[in-house]
Order: sequence, then structure tokens, then C-alpha cells
Amino acid sequence: MKKILGLILCVLLVGSVAYSETIVDGVQKLIAPVITSPVIIGGTIDNTVIGATTPAAVSATTVTTAASATPGISGKSSAQADPTETTFSFYANPTTTTDDGVIADFYWRLLGAGGTPGTMATVMQFDGSVEQLNITGTLNVSGFNIHSMTTGITATNPGAQGDNVLTTSYNHITTVGTADDAVTLPTAVAGLEVNALNDGANQLEVWPSSGDDCGSGVDTACVIPAGSAVTYVAIDATTWKIW
Repeated sequence: MKKILGLILCVLLVGSVAYSETIVDGVQKLIAPVITSPVIIGGTIDNTVIGATTPAAVSATTVTTAASATPGISGKSSAQADPTETTFSFYANPTTTTDDGVIADFYWRLLGAGGTPGTMATVMQFDGSVEQLNITGTLNVSGFNIHSMTTGITATNPGAQGDNVLTTSYNHITTVGTADDAVTLPTAVAGLEVNALNDGANQLEVWPSSGDDCGSGVDTACVIPAGSAVTYVAIDATTWKIW
């Protein structure tokens, strides 16, 4: 096989090559080559689609996509009834960045009975500060749900708004050394649920985050008697209700 000036791919051919040649700007190039069973051992494949006619499996250590409003990586289920529907997609948002990098969204489209496409759900959205699972529709879980849990919490004395912010779904406050020692709820987000159990010896103050209302008024503490538990559910971006 001839050496080709300027060729950046080093290809070991196992089989045959069918091609014509031309010289462009002094560089010898292949025109419409058909390469049978190549083993690519270096270089770059640039500006072309791999597997466009006959897709095949790819095994790789790293796959990098350019930031784009269209999916960087997508795929379909072999059982999918509608070939135009995407089963999963990965997007990298080219317009919004954070200190941790470009915002990225990963989506999948669930298939119903008979391969009927379902609603596209955001599986993971990462913006450098928020990691969350968003599901549109019904989530059926067989078995137990394991929630985030913190135990051994000591309420802060003297209590004030912003002290000891609760960071998990279930919060076991074991030490309330003085009446009205305090903890603080996280910033309200509609649908957020926070459970607090006062296992201490005294009444516990529970403050809302700044600008929020946990039932006693904006920026005003609620109380949980010793030995009692309360479930707070945010109904909007500022208001908590006791369930």
C-alpha cells in the first residue's frame, strides 16, 4: 500500500481497500475509499459519521461530545416500535456555564406496553450546584424507598434563623439542651419534604429559611415539643405546611 503524504490516521488493514486517488494542494488523498476490517491505532477521525449505514457496537474508554442544542449522544431500544423516537439523549448546553463546566442534561424516553413511546424524562441535570432526578409521570417502586437521614443532631443555642440548617429528608435531633435551641429548614422548593424528630429534653425551635414561612409567619420560628415529630412540606417557593 502506498504511503500518503499528510495522512493523520495510521490504519492497519486486515482485508482489502478499494479507492481512487487525487492530489489536492500537493497532498495525495483517497477518494471514496472502502476499507474492509480496519484496525485504527492512532490519529483522528474528523467531520464524518461512523456507522451511518450499518451501525455496530463501539467499545471506548472515553466519548466526548461538543456542546450543542441537539443530542451529543443518543440511542434507541432494539424493541422500539417507532424508529423516530429517541430512547435516551445526552445534551451539553453551549450557552450556560458554571465554575464546574457546562450544564449537561441526560434524558431518557421510557417505552410503554407494545413499545409505545412515553414522556421524555430528565434523568439527571447538573449545573455545578444542583443534582436532581426529574420524572414526568408515575414512578412505580417495588420494595423500600431509602431516604436521606441524619441522626445525632444537636440544636444550636442560642437559637436563631440560619442556625443548623437541616440537609436531609429525615432529621433526628437528639440534643436540645435548653428550651428553644434551634435548627433551620432548607429553602422552600415546591414539593420538598423535611421530617424532624425532637428526641431532646426541651422544646425545639424550627426556623424557616430567610423569607420563608413554616407556619408561624414569614421569618418566624415554629416549635416542636420534646418527644414529637413534624413533617414539613413546601407548597411553593416560600411556604411550608405541616402534614
